[in-house]
Amino acid sequence: MRQFLERCGLWLSRQAAFTLVTLLLFLGIAAGLWKGMPSHVHTKEGGRGVAAVAACSHASVDFVPEATSEAIKRLLRAEDAYIVYGPDEFGAFQLRFSERARADGPARLRTAPAIEMVQNHTACP
Repeated sequence: MRQFLERCGLWLSRQAAFTLVTLLLFLGIAAGLWKGMPSHVHTKEGGRGVAAVAACSHASVDFVPEATSEAIKRLLRAEDAYIVYGPDEFGAFQLRFSERARADGPARLRTAPAIEMVQNHTACP
């Protein structure tokens, strides 16, 4: 009986060591991923959050009634934007700009003849 209990104890201690090593490995991975994530991003209002920065690539747009679908497609390709939603209940389309067009995309759209109105997202400068 003593040998059986010793073997069981040895087996359990090996399993516990394996479990402990695995747990430490996962904790190390989680700590590394957590450290690599940005801790905060400032928005226009001085708040914090990654979602607010991503929202700055969006704008609400009304096209002039005379705008053809071909003219709208050319404009969107030229401005590196695409429609993510629309038209909504007010007739507006929600656009998303690429990273390179995010800063001046809405301003350039305001000068386009096919655009009636451009409204930035509320969290954008």
